[in-house]
Amino acid sequence: MAAIALGLLHAKAIDDLRKRTRWLGRIEGKLDLLMRNAGIEFGPHEGLPVQIVDAINRGEKIEAIKILSLRRRRQLEGGENFHRRYPAPIWVLSECTA
Repeated sequence: MAAIALGLLHAKAIDDLRKRTRWLGRIEGKLDLLMRNAGIEFGPHEGLPVQIVDAINRGEKIEAIKILSLRRRRQLEGGENFHRRYPAPIWVLSECTA
């Protein structure tokens, strides 16, 4: 009896996944149509450094994340004096200390 109930739950879950997949496919089609009509081209790797795109294309996702993390860390280190060059407005400082 428990096996039948488990089987029914499993079948329902699979049916729900199929419905969501079809629904997402329809939304993706509509989005593609809207973007095409607006003249917008979608580039999933647009704006990413070449090293990251190469790692993604090789299937090395962890390596791509490491490269991205290293680049962001360098950007943050380079901007450590940002707060001295561009002081925050008074209202920002008062919210931070409240």
